[in-house]
Amino acid sequence: MFKGEKCEICGKPATHYLFASFVCDCEECIQKAREQRGGPGGHQKMKMLNLGKTECKR
Repeated sequence: MFKGEKCEICGKPATHYLFASFVCDCEECIQKAREQRGGPGGHQKMKMLNLGKTECKR
């Protein structure tokens, strides 16, 4: 499906793009990608955690 892309967990040919990672059909790889991302809302959680770490540019 994703020509030339490999699963970022195991290296097999990628068939899905989930949790900001190319992954194969293996449920273990999908779960590991989910954990690395922080779950379905992981990107929003990281934004909230990083809010206080940016400098005001005014």
